[in-house]
Amino acid sequence: MENKYPILLAEDNVFNQKIASAMLKKLGLTVDIADNGMIALDKIATNDYSIILLDCQMPVMNGYDMIIKIRADEKENGKHIPIIAMTANDSPEDREYCFKIGVDGYISKPFRIKDLRNELSHWQLI
Repeated sequence: MENKYPILLAEDNVFNQKIASAMLKKLGLTVDIADNGMIALDKIATNDYSIILLDCQMPVMNGYDMIIKIRADEKENGKHIPIIAMTANDSPEDREYCFKIGVDGYISKPFRIKDLRNELSHWQLI
């Protein structure tokens, strides 16, 4: 997959938005930010993204519900966008649940640029 589209960062915490955006830009990627799940879904409906980096704990619509909605929509439209869950709740149960509902990758917070690089290189974005 070549990175011809920006990455969507769905993250409600402004500090985390700034850190993740800076890391993505340092890796040569462009990023679009949504600070809750509903805004993220609106952006997905009107834009193409290479991948979604998704905080699991957001207001208005959390990341888990967002994943379920995206995957249900994909069954209708035949598309698939990689979703990488980002969470501070790093338990085996949380990780298992994320993969069960359809994430393609999982990063524990706080993460370092090498963690992000490793995950994104799997999708050939860097």
